[in-house]
Amino acid sequence: MFGLRALAVSLLSLSSALALPQIAAPSGDDFAAKKSAYEDAVRESIDAAALTDAQVEAAAAAITALAQSPSLQSLELLSTDASKSGERLLDVSVKLPDHESEVAELTKKLGKATGSERDTIDTRIKELERKIAEFKLLRPKLVKLREALYEGVLTVTARVADAQPEEVYDALVAYFETDVKLLAALDRRVSEQTARLSTLKEKLPGMKEDEKIPAEREAGKLEAALELNRADLERQTKLKERRIASAADVFGKLPKARQSKETSELRARLKDDVPYESRSLAIEILGHLPLPDSMTDAVTALKRAAKTRATLEKELVELRETYRKAAEALVTSAIGGNGMVPAPVAANEQKCRAELTTASQRAYGEGRVMEAAGRALGATVERRADADKQAGVDELAALLAKEREEDLRTRVVAALGSVDSDAAREQLRASARKDAAIGVRLAAIEALGASRDDATVQLCVDELLRDGDWRVRAAAMRFLGEVKQKAAIPALIQSLGAEVGRLVDDAEGALAKLTGQRFNGDANLWKDWWSKNKDTFEIGKVAQADPGAGPAPDTKPPGHVSFYGISTRSNRILFVLDRSGSMKEPATDTKTGKDGARNKFDVAREQLKAAASGLTDGEMFNVITYSADVTRWQKKMVPMSKAIRTKFDHYVDKEIEAVGGTNIYDALAEAFHLAGIGAVDKAYESGVDTIFFLTDGQPTQGEVLDPEEILRRVKEKNRLARIVIHTVGVGKDHDAGFLRRLAEQNGGQYVGR
Repeated sequence: MFGLRALAVSLLSLSSALALPQIAAPSGDDFAAKKSAYEDAVRESIDAAALTDAQVEAAAAAITALAQSPSLQSLELLSTDASKSGERLLDVSVKLPDHESEVAELTKKLGKATGSERDTIDTRIKELERKIAEFKLLRPKLVKLREALYEGVLTVTARVADAQPEEVYDALVAYFETDVKLLAALDRRVSEQTARLSTLKEKLPGMKEDEKIPAEREAGKLEAALELNRADLERQTKLKERRIASAADVFGKLPKARQSKETSELRARLKDDVPYESRSLAIEILGHLPLPDSMTDAVTALKRAAKTRATLEKELVELRETYRKAAEALVTSAIGGNGMVPAPVAANEQKCRAELTTASQRAYGEGRVMEAAGRALGATVERRADADKQAGVDELAALLAKEREEDLRTRVVAALGSVDSDAAREQLRASARKDAAIGVRLAAIEALGASRDDATVQLCVDELLRDGDWRVRAAAMRFLGEVKQKAAIPALIQSLGAEVGRLVDDAEGALAKLTGQRFNGDANLWKDWWSKNKDTFEIGKVAQADPGAGPAPDTKPPGHVSFYGISTRSNRILFVLDRSGSMKEPATDTKTGKDGARNKFDVAREQLKAAASGLTDGEMFNVITYSADVTRWQKKMVPMSKAIRTKFDHYVDKEIEAVGGTNIYDALAEAFHLAGIGAVDKAYESGVDTIFFLTDGQPTQGEVLDPEEILRRVKEKNRLARIVIHTVGVGKDHDAGFLRRLAEQNGGQYVGR
């Protein structure tokens, strides 16, 4: 069942792997009675074929009663059964649409069947209809049962602080490890299922009837599973946060000697030679503990990780250049040897890649430690009493003013964003308004998104929408699209009329979120609509289309540049083109589905030239091509002109050749470097706001090969810049799921050809 049962089993296995410490069960007849009543009411209900409302109410009452017993045994019972109830609900939820699709399929066959075959089909339909009816009644009751169990887990987690504190502390710390793995597994599963569902829905309209029915059944299963997995992801996140808070409460009740021991052990895990996952968890726990120097711990961990990462990044510059030369030699050898590469050349490429990958993984890990230290910094201030928060905010503000390393400062800004105080928000607004580092400004706007207070809305409306840096204006548009305040609408309409390029799409996207309307970026239509509706319009109610405005416009933004059917208004475009050897294979005809006379690289060159022909003089663009190595056409973004067009056409037609492997991550990393992540192109005051990324394969060479890790790293690089990444997969061997997720996670579209 496409891995869903395997996921449920793996989650249960994780819970078992980190078992709770063995302690005595609570004594007394009262607990024994509650436990017995709980097992009778709950455990039978989880596996029941049918449930009544009275049974669910009785089970919920038994859960509530057990949750009042602050013991590890009750916590273990509730946690185990919460997982079991989730597995049962998943099973029912997936089978329900599966049975419904089978009934639809059998009903079609029934009309053509005769004799005993008809009787068999009719019997099966009736059996399925009975199960469907049972499942439809059972599913909402299982939902209530699961919710009651998880609420019981949360209640006990919050209450166990007073019972056997040392054993409880051990149990909670053990759960942290489980929580981290559960969250990672669920996050990955949700992402994978979302991409697969999108792909299925896209293909359904063009499928033949015999293909469509099983595809519809799978889509139904995926939708049901996604609904539950998303809910579980949210629930597990909440559970982790509650457990960390409980651990902090329990810590204060530990004997002083035990407190000292735990603190020393956690701090020992902050050493540079400890794996980054362990360091990240240790600093996050320390940030929540009631220790007088927990802020010092977090700041020290943040600075050390930042320093180590900076050192590694310097090493990576040299290692990347060494690998680039080795990869280039590999490609040159392949060209000269008709695809055959001498063993020493191949061995050198592998050696250089291994060295690069090791250093790259270390640098990535230090970034995750910085992220955890930033969360810990915020926690150290947020857990203080209101009277002491101001002092904590002042300390963070002083750190922000003192430090110069931009990545470190963005983590301090994120810490301020987790502090619920007017002083923290005022500091963030000051940073968003005038900080010298663009990354810090963008981080401050992102951090303010959680509060959505009136003062920040006013800052965006009055200043940030008119800021000199387009990235700040784009961030302000995103913020206003989420705040659900009526005052944002006229300001966004005004901005839309003043903007060009991708920011027109950004402004309309924000307006669409607020109003439910789209007018293809036409500011005049927006002004007319607002003039007629501003007095009666209410946020939260989707506005009706204006009957006087003619037919509803196409919701897809028009664009002067189109690449493989994806259009954009952007005037800061970077094309990233696969030139691996497999691009020489025949291209697939999109109409017939058969291989055509031209190869994939010929089609890609044709599409690239057609896309560039849509750029007007002065609009910025560049091209990166990649196989085993990665090459820029120009060193920086260049403005289109007559001379540049001639130079570009010659480059595309004569200077690039398809040969070698597929270095996807390094191509994307080079794209972000060119885009000005950390170093904006000062000559033209322009970075990149849109990337078109094309490939026909999967990562086989370069710094990172794991598609999941590539997605994580791109997401982190693009966290503040929010560059739109459109993806194009050509041929039969590209990873559609990976490319779709890469596009969806970065605001773009995916097409397969």
